[in-house]
Amino acid sequence: MNSKNIIIRSILIRMQARLFQNKAIILLGPRQSGKTTLVNALLEKTGEKYLLLNADEPDVRDLFSGATSPGQEEERVRLPA
Repeated sequence: MNSKNIIIRSILIRMQARLFQNKAIILLGPRQSGKTTLVNALLEKTGEKYLLLNADEPDVRDLFSGATSPGQEEERVRLPA
């Protein structure tokens, strides 16, 4: 087993532990870094129905532009460089 597979298995285990806790799991990363492969592997294991949104598609981005939690004001946090 190569190191890439070990990393993917490690991430899958951590993600599985956090599934179905009424929280979203958001994956961010550069193009072609394995995000979709990781999600597909996770979804195959669950056997549950799911909704997969691709934020590279403009219509999907438009759905979430300016969205905030009900009753919450949007906060922007600047992280140190």
